[in-house]
Amino acid sequence: MVIMALTLLCGVIGTGGLAFITIGWYTALRETLAPWSAGFIVGGVMLVAAIAGVLAIWYSVRNKRGHSGTPAPESTSRSAQLDAVTHLGKTIGSSMNQRDVRTTDVMIAALVAGTVLGASPALREQLFRHRGRERNNGNSYPEQSGQRR
Repeated sequence: MVIMALTLLCGVIGTGGLAFITIGWYTALRETLAPWSAGFIVGGVMLVAAIAGVLAIWYSVRNKRGHSGTPAPESTSRSAQLDAVTHLGKTIGSSMNQRDVRTTDVMIAALVAGTVLGASPALREQLFRHRGRERNNGNSYPEQSGQRR
């Protein structure tokens, strides 16, 4: 019940955000074009995006139903990857359960991280540059090699 409420809340917030973005596009275009022309451009872009979204959902649902009738044999490498991911998920889940981490805490942390990284391009760029330096040094975890930040 709580997950459904959170999903509904996220949908309402996302729709509000999309409305503000659309208003921003229209306002920016209205300064250079006639109002009716700006409205047609923004409306057309939104219509194309909506059609693309509906088609993407339709194709994914169609493919999940097994449209061809006979399931394609999975390759062993794909199966091995899925097994590894499943094992990793079980390991992380049991570790979080032992430390009494609630799923709501994880969801809130992911929401805050996504909002911060989405709202601050400078912070996102700084994190990507920092991560690139760590990879170039061949070290994913600088604490293990004695480096300090």
